[in-house]
Amino acid sequence: MRSSSAWLGWCGAARLDPFITDIAVRPDLKGQGIGRAMMQVLLDDPALRHAPRWQASVAADNPAALAFFLRLGWQRAAQPDEEGMIDHCFVRPA
Repeated sequence: MRSSSAWLGWCGAARLDPFITDIAVRPDLKGQGIGRAMMQVLLDDPALRHAPRWQASVAADNPAALAFFLRLGWQRAAQPDEEGMIDHCFVRPA
């Protein structure tokens, strides 16, 4: 995501079965709704709207990211795996 002259953050998703691959916001801009806005852009992308289920993996030692996904309504789908990642899922309402 970019403002008129500066990068604000980055978010990406795999296209077939949407999986959030990355999300990052510049540290000095956190807490301003940029991450939420980037996620909404992905959810509204016509190429991705077909998918009823989205997934993401979050490091168990990243409480800010865990809280972010939970605030967005994502649900924890599993306990941390052997690499310390926690799967989260989001099911799009019908």
